[in-house]
Amino acid sequence: MKIVAAMSGGVDSTVAAALLLEKGFEVVGVTMRLWDGFGETPPRRCCSPEDIESAVQMARVLGIHHEIVDFREEFFKNIVQRFCDEYLQGLTPNPCVVCNEVIKSQFLLEYAKRVGAEAIATGHYAIVKSSGEAIGLFKGVDEGKDQSYFLHRIPPLRLKHLFLPAGTFKKEEIRQIARKMNLKVASKAESQELCFATPKGYSEVVERFGRVNIIKGLVIYKGKVLYEHNGIHNFTIGKRCGYKHGPNHRIFVKSIDPETGIVEAGEREDLLSNSMVVKDVVWHIPEPEKMIECTVKIRYRSKEVKALLEPVGASKVFVKFSELQFAVTPGQAAVFYSDRMIIGGGWIDKGG
Repeated sequence: MKIVAAMSGGVDSTVAAALLLEKGFEVVGVTMRLWDGFGETPPRRCCSPEDIESAVQMARVLGIHHEIVDFREEFFKNIVQRFCDEYLQGLTPNPCVVCNEVIKSQFLLEYAKRVGAEAIATGHYAIVKSSGEAIGLFKGVDEGKDQSYFLHRIPPLRLKHLFLPAGTFKKEEIRQIARKMNLKVASKAESQELCFATPKGYSEVVERFGRVNIIKGLVIYKGKVLYEHNGIHNFTIGKRCGYKHGPNHRIFVKSIDPETGIVEAGEREDLLSNSMVVKDVVWHIPEPEKMIECTVKIRYRSKEVKALLEPVGASKVFVKFSELQFAVTPGQAAVFYSDRMIIGGGWIDKGG
């Protein structure tokens, strides 16, 4: 079988390609060129010339053919533009989830098929399992590195064309494999920041590429104005705001009104929710017709908690938490699990 392996120049994707080679697959390395600030803002993270060159060198060491594929236009339209639009709507987007859904599992898979490959592979720490006609997405072996959260929107029909060789290993084991192979990326640091943020942060991207005017307004706390702000895109639910402009204790962003520009702050207990509504759900099981039990994560690094899911419309569910959750944030992804398997996930519409 011919497989296109996405190679970012890091240790995870390099070892993933190497593991596929060991299993006898024909592997073609592909590095996606996604973002370079249109030649004006030097990239700091992935897609940098250094990372692209690293991917080229690693493919050469592995002895596989390598291509650089230009997806900058697709990335800007589907990821960057959407990111800017959502921030200007008072939401907190998760571009990494969308990138995996659209760029990697759609555009890259389409490219793979054009070059005669049957599947794609990435270095994500998650596991795809199949049993007969059924196929499922599971947490990776390394709990601290599990990235199934970021892959939950890849529909099952595409999952069968996705290989995740790193998912059955722990991170240190992947580095050990790289060291045994004398790969210089064995100790390469990993990037955990937004790949298209500028040195000034993500807000500069929103200000440059947002399709509506920046919405300025007031930050209020207990009905009193604390200060004027320069744009709602600088805020997210749960972000600290205080000390300098307000009380001498921690207060947090409670709500964001994209119409008036009003950002309301509150105490920590004001941001606790016992429920939420999740929309645009992608199911990995038959869509339930009645209430079911599961566990849920409301952000990548949040604690997984027990919950009840109740369908309230097409691809929409009401979620009741077993314990109060802090800063349920519209625009973020909520992912549902049954033990280690993802059963579905969608976008948080509102907390309750």
